[in-house]
Amino acid sequence: MTDASRMLDAGHPASALLGLTAAYHEDAQRLPDLHPLWARAYDDLDRPLFRERLDVMLENHHQAF
Repeated sequence: MTDASRMLDAGHPASALLGLTAAYHEDAQRLPDLHPLWARAYDDLDRPLFRERLDVMLENHHQAF
C-alpha cells in the first residue's frame, strides 16, 4: 500500500490502481485497508461510478463479517 500512496502523491492514480487491485485479488479481506487509497485513485481519475461501486463493495464486506 505504500507504493500506491507514493504513486497517488506523484499524480499517477492509474498506476496506483494496478497495485491496489492486485492486492485485493491476493486477499479480499484487505478491502477495508485498501479502500481509502483505492477511493482516492478513483476520485483522482474522476470516476464517480467506480467509486460508488467500491463503496458498495466495502458495505457488503462489512455486512458479511
